[in-house]
Amino acid sequence: MYGIIDAAGIAHFRIGPRRPTPKLKPYPIQLIVQTDGMRQWTVSLESYCHFIHLLSQGDWMKTTLPAPQVEPWLRATRTETPAVVRAVLHAIDLALENIQEATEGLTVTQIDARPFGVASIGFHLRHLTGALDRSLTYASGSGLSEMQFGALIQEKTSQGESRDLLLSRLRASAALAEERLLKLVGADFEAPRAIGRKELPTTLGGIIVHIADHTQRHVGQLVTTARILREMNA
Repeated sequence: MYGIIDAAGIAHFRIGPRRPTPKLKPYPIQLIVQTDGMRQWTVSLESYCHFIHLLSQGDWMKTTLPAPQVEPWLRATRTETPAVVRAVLHAIDLALENIQEATEGLTVTQIDARPFGVASIGFHLRHLTGALDRSLTYASGSGLSEMQFGALIQEKTSQGESRDLLLSRLRASAALAEERLLKLVGADFEAPRAIGRKELPTTLGGIIVHIADHTQRHVGQLVTTARILREMNA
């Protein structure tokens, strides 16, 4: 039996020769569909092609599958916050969701691993945690303390920290970042700011936008690394 999801998210199945599909690793999702109140079917989703393979046999059937959750910026949330700050908060919201999903079940060894020499997931999590604090310190018009500079070095060298510990630190940093970002509502985004020991020039608005793009850049790398690790251990 084979099937395909149409544009409305409806899955159509029928008996027939199994169609060839790309050799892609299925999403770790199984949907149990019950028909006529009795028979159950197990359905697995494969990435990118949206083909569905029914693991039992039966007659034509049609069922509505759960629609993929839209990204935070499309959920009509945080509408009370002006657009620029809202966009940054949505970027952080999406980052936390992506990280939660991508790192589910990873061991400490996998968190510390550097497949093909890329940065470890642990590094990305520590760096994201610290970067939120550093960026918003610069946004306030202040320079970094020696403790903050020291934390920047430790992000690259620390090991042996669990996923739960790293995520709890990141969530705490994100919650504090939200408080600090909301205090910037109405501020002059053209106000000059300086970055680093060399006091490189930017603006308050430049820092705010950088928080979003920097966060998403590291999350993209983290998600890719997590996929590589799962394939290596499959």
